Amino acid sequence: MKSILQIAVLNLAVVCPAFAQTAPPVEKPWTDKRPTIVSGPFGFSAGMTREQIVQLVGRGAVVEKQSQGDFLMLTTAPKPNRTFENYILIISPALGLLKVVAVGVTAQTGDSGSELQTLFADVVAGVSQKYGKPTETRDFCSGNDTECDNSQFWMMSLKDKNRALASLWDFRDKPFNSITAIVVTLKSASISSGYVTVGYEFAGFEQYADSKTAKQNGSY
Repeated sequence: MKSILQIAVLNLAVVCPAFAQTAPPVEKPWTDKRPTIVSGPFGFSAGMTREQIVQLVGRGAVVEKQSQGDFLMLTTAPKPNRTFENYILIISPALGLLKVVAVGVTAQTGDSGSELQTLFADVVAGVSQKYGKPTETRDFCSGNDTECDNSQFWMMSLKDKNRALASLWDFRDKPFNSITAIVVTLKSASISSGYVTVGYEFAGFEQYADSKTAKQNGSY
């Protein structure tokens, strides 16, 4: 049986190559077109339309080349956090905003990755302050003993995708303000740098992901 963290990672890969059980019904998209700062993560709320989001942040914040189809990439948010430099949104034409992924500023670190581990811990602590302790945290290495048991190879194993560090909050049974899952993940940018991402899934996202998978599989 897969853990909730494994399910979240698999679903994320299905929906977006670069970045996915039945969830409760999603709230209807907003109908009020006036720009309003909301209380969701980074000022985003479930069901918001693309137009409403752009009204809040300004068209200059849109990264056009990365904003195709159901995806919208922004350089800021209604309530930005200096730890993050980009915000990737998945917006269903029918259901509105279903997922928010904040991409952290790249930070330098040594071989042991201690600076990045501290950054990861700080983000987890910040999320926990509002949403409680994580449901699950995974810190594992699948490389050889030399690579996994020596701190000097910590960043190498992360870069080679032999190591993973992630925390997940599971609200599928009882959504928290329409949020069904939160995942904080540490990513490698190079052997000496990395960044943290935090993703929020809203009710309806899993159905959306399943429909995308079914459409993709229909091509076989």
